Amino acid sequence: NYGLNKDWDLGVQFESLSLGLRTKYAFINNHEKGWSLAAALGTGSSIGGSHYYGDLIASYLDGHFEPYAAFRYVHMKIDPVDFKDEKTGTLDYRVDLPNYEYGQVMIGTRYWFDKHWLFSLEFSRLFAIGKGVYFGPGLLASGAFGYRF
Repeated sequence: NYGLNKDWDLGVQFESLSLGLRTKYAFINNHEKGWSLAAALGTGSSIGGSHYYGDLIASYLDGHFEPYAAFRYVHMKIDPVDFKDEKTGTLDYRVDLPNYEYGQVMIGTRYWFDKHWLFSLEFSRLFAIGKGVYFGPGLLASGAFGYRF
C-alpha cells in the first residue's frame, strides 16, 4: 500500500490466483499506540473470473504488536468448478453458479520490526452468503512480510 495521505492508502493486491487494486481509508488511525478502524474496497481479476470486495478492519497497536480482526464481503464472477484436495479427494470448495457472494472473517497480528517493515500472521474462515458456492470446514492460515511507505 502507498499512503496518499495519513489516512488513505492505495495499493496493489497480489495473491497466488488473483491480481487487483485496493484502497483503504482509516477513520481512526493510531500510528503510535491504540485503536485503529478502517474500511477498504478492492477489485481484481483471478483465473477464470473477476471479483470486488469491501472490508471492515479494526486493530490495536501496542509496541511492536498489532493484533487485528477484519470482515470481508466478496462478489465473484467465475466459471463453475470443483476444487478438491489432491491427497484425500475431499471437496475444499465448489462453485455452482457463475455469480456468487461470500464472506471472510480474519484474525491476525502484525509484528512491526520498525516503522516500515512488518511480519503478519493471519487465520481466516470463508463462508457462503446465499447460494452458488460451498466451502469446506477448514481454516486458512497465512504469513507475509510487508513494507509500509
